[in-house]
Amino acid sequence: MLIALQLMAFTGYVIHEILAIIFMPLMALHVFFCFKGYKGAFKAAFKEKKTIAIVKVCVVLAVCVSLILQVLSGIIISQFLFGASGVAYNSLWFRMHVWVARILLVLFTTIIALFIKDIVKLWSIENKDE
Repeated sequence: MLIALQLMAFTGYVIHEILAIIFMPLMALHVFFCFKGYKGAFKAAFKEKKTIAIVKVCVVLAVCVSLILQVLSGIIISQFLFGASGVAYNSLWFRMHVWVARILLVLFTTIIALFIKDIVKLWSIENKDE
């Protein structure tokens, strides 16, 4: 879905904004259901002072901040919500929206790389139960 959001020229503004409206609650649900795990990981990372754990925490926090900026800038420049009266596409908000989207793509890729062992471990545990 994130890649589809990056292809706004292909999807058009309305589909781009609808995908974003779907994506944000899914991310919020993910954070809600994983909050206890995040809280424990944050405490453990700084208590044990493991470099990789601290890097994971910093990347997750960067994603959270970036998502907030992405949502705010997306709402401000929304053509779906505000029509032609929205903020001009050469504005600072539009440029920020584009650059934060690129940063988020890099951050999500980094998260997958950092958590790949955990993901594989989780899948192997689930497959053993079957």
